[in-house]
Amino acid sequence: MRTLTRMTARPSTAWRCTVRPPQSPLLQFLVLALMLMCAHPDFASATPVNTNAWLSGPAAVWDIVVGTPATETAMKAAAQMDLQAAVQSIDSSAQVVLNGLTSYKSQQGGPAYGANVVFSVTTEKPEEEVLSAVRGSVMTNMNTIFRAAGLDAPITALIAKEPSTMTSVGPLLLPVMGSTYFWYVILETLASTDEMAVTLFMHPLQVDIQSAVDSTVTQFLIEATPSAITVNASSFYSSYTVWAFPKVEVGSGTPDKLKALATGSRLSQFNSYLESAKSLYPDLRDYRDLFPTAVRPWTPPPGNPFDEESGDTGETFPVLANNTGDYSLLFSGEAEQWGVVWEKQSEAVSASIEKAIEAKLHRRTFVNRAFVTSAETMPSDAQQGGGLRVHCRVVQGLTRFSNHTWPPEELASLLLQADYSETQALYASGGSAVEGVAPRRPRSVLMQPTLSAFAGGGSPGSIITATVNYNYSTKLSKEMTGVIVMAALIVGVSLIIIIVTVCCCCLCPNFTRPGLKSKLSSRFNIGNDP
Repeated sequence: MRTLTRMTARPSTAWRCTVRPPQSPLLQFLVLALMLMCAHPDFASATPVNTNAWLSGPAAVWDIVVGTPATETAMKAAAQMDLQAAVQSIDSSAQVVLNGLTSYKSQQGGPAYGANVVFSVTTEKPEEEVLSAVRGSVMTNMNTIFRAAGLDAPITALIAKEPSTMTSVGPLLLPVMGSTYFWYVILETLASTDEMAVTLFMHPLQVDIQSAVDSTVTQFLIEATPSAITVNASSFYSSYTVWAFPKVEVGSGTPDKLKALATGSRLSQFNSYLESAKSLYPDLRDYRDLFPTAVRPWTPPPGNPFDEESGDTGETFPVLANNTGDYSLLFSGEAEQWGVVWEKQSEAVSASIEKAIEAKLHRRTFVNRAFVTSAETMPSDAQQGGGLRVHCRVVQGLTRFSNHTWPPEELASLLLQADYSETQALYASGGSAVEGVAPRRPRSVLMQPTLSAFAGGGSPGSIITATVNYNYSTKLSKEMTGVIVMAALIVGVSLIIIIVTVCCCCLCPNFTRPGLKSKLSSRFNIGNDP
């Protein structure tokens, strides 16, 4: 019997051979083309673009908007929608994620202006195209919120990414006409309301300056600071800073050119705001008569308006006329001691009095001078105390900017309020030299008779009375005299021409009745019948 054993063949694991069918050239070409198409940007998967934009608008308003939870949520939602619409204008499938929104209120190295919005975009477009689309877009939703807050100005994305990239052209001042009391009432009313009121007051002024300097906001940015407001007897001075965008060339003459452009503004937005403020703030309704028809920038008299010692106006303005008056000043003290002081230090006493008067009467639009012409000691009696009576002439030089000449009563009151401490020191020294009192050169001045008196009092050596001269005279300069003479000549010649013309017309028949001669001669014409 034979046993059959089944044998199974197994493949060897020591080596293995795989046979693949040959690939056609067409298939290889298709695979290569597919790889190239997938590598193309249009077929590549979109990657997030992380960037930021600098939004316009007052930093104080942005700080209030994003500082309140309710308005912050609404503003972020509005910014999300505006950025989404801007980016989808170049990529319909792009998605925007808002990562942050903060104000630039506290900023170093650049303007404290606007807000910083940080966002990421899932798109295939580069960052430059994304920012270009955002800067050219209208922020409709954010503008709606700002208009509700009282800020009627479009919010846009500036061409710079952040304030630190800006270059300062320099701080400037814009003088705006208007009475001192008018600006005082306006600013006090706004300051008592809230911080937003002052910001909304400055914003239309900033918009007007920006429109005059660079309406496209591509070269220069205007930053008007509400904290830097000064009002004096000349103007309302608004401080603003000009910032240059990157790659904008700034020369030495750039500030003057930009200042000239700002001065030429009509301030249309600011005037509209002032008109609306009459009804917006109830406290201003009683002051409607103070509001000017329209405020305008103007050029005030030269010099530093915040430094009374910044120069002598006599060197800047030509004096058109002089308003002159004489005063008698009585200084208290013993007549004998004043006699000794005047004998030893007459020039020093005169210089101290002139210096005190001119310091008190200093005005930027006038050229005021004081001249001590003589002095005499006055013994005390039952009616008045003794002392030194000084005769002084005060000249108010009127320039083309002068608008209020002090009458005698006001001027006498000012003379009593002057600081005569140096004169008192000379009296106390008994005629010895006092440091700081420099004698002036003597002047030859004519005297006028005096009337009336103004009384005061004080310590020994101080002024107690001022006597006013009402025989005020106004001496015209040569230029003003020439203008008056020329006007008189023109009027005189015109009257002579008119009189001669009227006489000729009334006395000469040829002028009065031109048809009379022809009528008389026609009566004696003899006609010849045919």
